[in-house]
Amino acid sequence: MKNILTHLTITLFGLLAFTSHMTAQSLSAGFEFGTGSSYMGENFDSGNQIDYNASITTGLNLKYTPTDAYFGIRFNVLYVSTRFTGYGTRNYTYSGEVSTLTTSILLEHLNQTKKLNFGYNWGMGITREDYSTLQLWNSRSDTRNFMSISIGGILSYSLSENSSLNLTPSLLWTDPVNTFRPDHWYRGGEDISALIQLGYTYKLK
Repeated sequence: MKNILTHLTITLFGLLAFTSHMTAQSLSAGFEFGTGSSYMGENFDSGNQIDYNASITTGLNLKYTPTDAYFGIRFNVLYVSTRFTGYGTRNYTYSGEVSTLTTSILLEHLNQTKKLNFGYNWGMGITREDYSTLQLWNSRSDTRNFMSISIGGILSYSLSENSSLNLTPSLLWTDPVNTFRPDHWYRGGEDISALIQLGYTYKLK
C-alpha cells in the first residue's frame, strides 16, 4: 500500500510540474476515497464458490480544461483493494486479496455555475491487477495488465471559489476484450466493478 501511495503522489506532482506552463481556463487537482462492489459478474456466476467483499478505493486526479472547451481532460489514478473468500470441496476455505491500480485518461464535463453542479466522465486506461491467496498451503500470486474502460457521474458541491466536494459513482470495466471470450476467464480480471467515491478538488488556476 505504501509503494502504491508513493507512486500516486509522484505521478500527480509530475503532472503538476508538466502542466504548470500551460495556459488553461482551469487546472485542478483532487483526491478521492470510497467503496464499491468489484467483480460483480464473477461474484454472481460463481455461486457459493467465491465471495468478494466490499472494495476499498482511493485515488488522485488532475484535470485540465482548455479555454472554451466543453470537455476537460482528466488524468485519473485509482487504487482498488478487494478481499475475498473461496470455498472448495469438503468445506475447505481459503482467503485472498485482489488489488488493482488503474491509470486512465477521461473526458469530463462538469457545470460549475451553481452551488450544486452535475457532470459526467468517460474514457480508457490501463489496469495492473495483483491477485494473491493468503494461505501458505494454497498460495497463489498473479500479476496481469490489461485495458479498462471507465464511465461515471459527478455531483459537485462548491465550498468556495476554488474548492469543492465531489461524489462520483462510476463503473470500471476491466479487460473488456476477454469478457466476451469465456475460454480466457480467470479469477478477477475481466469484469465490471461499481464504485462510489467521495473526494475533494482544489482549483489551481
